Amino acid sequence: MSKNTGIVYFSRDGSTRVLAELLGKKYDADVIELTEKGKKSGFFKGASKASKKQSIELEGQPYNKIDSYTKLYLCTPIWAFNGTPAMNAFIDNADFTDKEIAIVTVKGFAPDGAMGKTHTFLTESVEKKNGKVSACFDVHGAMIGKAASEAHIMEQINTYGI
Repeated sequence: MSKNTGIVYFSRDGSTRVLAELLGKKYDADVIELTEKGKKSGFFKGASKASKKQSIELEGQPYNKIDSYTKLYLCTPIWAFNGTPAMNAFIDNADFTDKEIAIVTVKGFAPDGAMGKTHTFLTESVEKKNGKVSACFDVHGAMIGKAASEAHIMEQINTYGI
């Protein structure tokens, strides 16, 4: 039997990785990590690209690994009040036809409710690629350079029903 749920994520400091791995266990889902091709861009360069909603080149072709899934969780940290260039690149190259998508953003610091524009941008980007976004969630991770604990992330998964 093939799995029908996939978790796609990008993580620089580890909080989004913790989230993706916990969701993978919860849903017995495959977990696909997005990796920048070549030398990783520094935080400021990455934040600058994120602020402009730009993409980067990804290692391999992870967007070709999602054909068999009917449900996908797209998990990305928030950089400069936007998703990451890695997630933008994934969405730009993926075909989400017949897939239910849940978007989960992970913030280190941002006022509650500040992610509305980010969720709207990511939702519109997925819908342009034939996907149906069923839910958007905003999770608190940890400050830059730190990874949130499993307990901290699991509490939010349970609280928000992710």
